Amino acid sequence: MVMKQVVRLAAFSKTDYNYLLTVIENKSDIPDSFEVWSEVHKAEKKELYEKGCRVREIKIDVDELIEYCELRNLKLNVKAIQQYVLNF
Repeated sequence: MVMKQVVRLAAFSKTDYNYLLTVIENKSDIPDSFEVWSEVHKAEKKELYEKGCRVREIKIDVDELIEYCELRNLKLNVKAIQQYVLNF
């Protein structure tokens, strides 16, 4: 049996994504609306599935993400989100 690679992706509700836009350090690194982010996210998932990967979506609670960053003295940016998802 072949094991598929599991890829973790950050997933946001519309409310949490809009909240993220108010607290992330460099807003220009992420789409400027939930709707755009959602389309990018769907396309990324589709591409991963087509490559034979299993996708595990990690629902992000922005308050928990903020706490995660504070406890680790991290700036809240895309890199921190990626680290949070990998360590979830």
